[in-house]
Amino acid sequence: MVFGKQIKAKWLQQSQFHSKFLVKFKHTKRIAIDLKLVGWVMNTNENTVVGCVQGPLEDIDKMKRWLKYEGSPKSRIDKCIFKDEKEVQKFDYKDFVVRK
Repeated sequence: MVFGKQIKAKWLQQSQFHSKFLVKFKHTKRIAIDLKLVGWVMNTNENTVVGCVQGPLEDIDKMKRWLKYEGSPKSRIDKCIFKDEKEVQKFDYKDFVVRK
């Protein structure tokens, strides 16, 4: 049984990565799984990162802080914008995945 508000939040992140390879999101996925969040993350053609997470409000807030202020190692977060945050009754996703 799930208690408390269940939230869905989308984000857009502009970052500088110190690698010539596309971000693989292993750290983002690990944090989401550790927090028991579901959703997805992916690179865009505009060199940004977008994603969506769903879970308890408290854990969504932890994920948002990590995305905005820490992020993956060897990255510099230039901007992280959260949008379309709303309460949900059920999840759209079963786990957290990396989209291509």
